[in-house]
Amino acid sequence: MIRVFLENDAMIKAQFLAREYMQESKYIDNSEIDKIYHGFEELNKSCIKSTNCSLFIGIMIKLVIFNVLALIF
Repeated sequence: MIRVFLENDAMIKAQFLAREYMQESKYIDNSEIDKIYHGFEELNKSCIKSTNCSLFIGIMIKLVIFNVLALIF
């Protein structure tokens, strides 16, 4: 659970940190920053779900293997 929380938190904070950095650097204008920021939002929607699903499936597979081994022995 701690790993899930830390990975989700890192993905969410990366979006805001990238925006702050781009605004401070002054290399690109605000319209480009908004495009990148909204791209982060779309990416985070799918990546957070897939990360949670992947970790959940991994835990379930381990649980099934443990139960099968417990039944055998």
